[in-house]
Amino acid sequence: MVVARVSGTDTAEQTPTGHFISLRAKLLIGFTLIFSLVFAVAYYWFYTYASGVAEARLTDALHNALVGTAAGIDGDELVALLNEAERNEEGYTDDPRYWKIAEWLHTVHELDARAWPYTYVEGDEPREVIYVVSSGALEDPPWGVKFKDTEITTTTNMQVGLRQPSTFLDYTYEWEGTEWVSGYGPIYNAEGEVVAGIGIDYNFDYVLAVRNEVRNRAIPAFLITYSVLFISVWLLSNYLTRPIKRLTRVAERIGEGDYTQDVSALTTTRFPDEITILGRVFGSMTRKVERREVQLKERVMELEITLDLQKRDQQVREIVDTDFFQDLQSKAREMRSRRHRHPHDVVESAGAND
Repeated sequence: MVVARVSGTDTAEQTPTGHFISLRAKLLIGFTLIFSLVFAVAYYWFYTYASGVAEARLTDALHNALVGTAAGIDGDELVALLNEAERNEEGYTDDPRYWKIAEWLHTVHELDARAWPYTYVEGDEPREVIYVVSSGALEDPPWGVKFKDTEITTTTNMQVGLRQPSTFLDYTYEWEGTEWVSGYGPIYNAEGEVVAGIGIDYNFDYVLAVRNEVRNRAIPAFLITYSVLFISVWLLSNYLTRPIKRLTRVAERIGEGDYTQDVSALTTTRFPDEITILGRVFGSMTRKVERREVQLKERVMELEITLDLQKRDQQVREIVDTDFFQDLQSKAREMRSRRHRHPHDVVESAGAND
């Protein structure tokens, strides 16, 4: 039987690969990412919702302004003005019909300061429009399009407005540092035919102000909430990871062979949880490991004793099996045999030797 010598218990320590990241750091990173994602979704939804509401209100206001302004203009009178009046040196006309219509358009502007209405007709060229009356003619100084100004438009929006009232909030443009949108609608004559169009340039700052307000309020709210959440998660993670860190230190000491570690602090709590159960199991496991190590040491000692005895027997066998020992045994047997057969020869031989 071959018995191996057991000198002790070898512990293979494996070094974990990668960078160590504490549980607290993982909790902080996880909660931060989740909160950032939730905030981004909430901010996008609220920003889109608020912008949509503001744009819907602006659309309604612009649509109502188009319909109401067109209703206050006599289409037949507007066509007669275009055909009969002459343009003066200032770019306007001395025809009283022009200033009557301009007064109405300016009244609309005074009712809603964001609206600047004007009238136009379709020209002979593709996308060509001819401007007739503008509310800016009554400003001081006058500004805007003048009587019979022509323009080749870059879109067909004004032509679309000749068929039905239309608003175009997707087409924003900047003029003198202000964002604008436009809407267009038809002007009818006494027979109900479309003879001209009404255009209104509408200040888009209202929608931009709503968007900026959402952004200006959301960012500070995010920073405050983020700070409160970060501190809360930090404190909570410290509370949750404290027993785990303590249990980790105990496990390291036990791994080094120190079984005197006390885990009672982890198992005695008013509100038991999974950590409490883990502490109890760990304490029980520690005691079992300690007993098994004691038994293992006793077994090792027994094996060492057995191995020593077997070595001694092996050494004795090696001595007995040598030729010298065999020769000694043979001579000893021969002497014993001769002594039994001739005892007096042995006595005489002994006396002669004396």
